[in-house]
Amino acid sequence: MAQNLEVIKARFARTFIRFFVDWNNSLDVNINFLEKVRSSRPDHLAKAISSEDRALFKTHVVAAFTGNDKQARQILNSRWDQLMGGVKECIDARIGQEVKVDDLARPSLAFLTKTPRLL
Repeated sequence: MAQNLEVIKARFARTFIRFFVDWNNSLDVNINFLEKVRSSRPDHLAKAISSEDRALFKTHVVAAFTGNDKQARQILNSRWDQLMGGVKECIDARIGQEVKVDDLARPSLAFLTKTPRLL
């Protein structure tokens, strides 16, 4: 429970402690990324994340970058923000998951270099 609160505290700092704050936004207390990091082997989680991202990019990347499809760009941006935020919060919270999060990058890179190109 304390780890969960530390991650939410890091998210609060990232969301609300800055120069311009939109006070109409609510604080997302979802800790799915932390739960996945804690419960999964890095290689399995990396493969799952990479597979999800491949499918998302295959569906939206052309429209996002060659056309004027704001929704496709927003979908890709949201996914990136979600993953980046989860990693940053797990590291900033200093809850002992930093090495596991770091280990997540190695199999992700290996998986991506062994799979066919998106386009």
